[in-house]
Amino acid sequence: MWLGNHRPVRVVRRRTVWGFVALPLLLGIAGWAGLAAAQDDTRAVLKVTQQQAVNSATKVVQGRVTSVDLERKLGRLVWVVELQTPAGEKDVLVDVETGDVLGTE
Repeated sequence: MWLGNHRPVRVVRRRTVWGFVALPLLLGIAGWAGLAAAQDDTRAVLKVTQQQAVNSATKVVQGRVTSVDLERKLGRLVWVVELQTPAGEKDVLVDVETGDVLGTE
C-alpha cells in the first residue's frame, strides 16, 4: 500500500486475520485431543459394565430401571442407576471399579 509521500506501508491485517483463524483451530484440535485422552482414561477405569451395575442396583432397590448414566459424584466415577419404585424415583450409585453400591439418592 502506498501513501501520498510514496513510502511503502506494510499491511499487517492479513497476519492478524490468519491469527484469529489459526488460533481457534489449534485450540480446537488440542481440545479434541484432551477429550479423546479423557475417554481413554474412562475406559481404562470401567471394570464394571452397565448391566453389572444394574444387577447390583436391583439387588438393593426393587423397581423398574428407567436410565443408567455414567457420572462423577464427589470426584468419583459411578454408574447412576435410576429406578422407578412404588415410593417414587430412586438413584442407586454403583462404583465403576468394584460394582459395590455406594448409596442411594
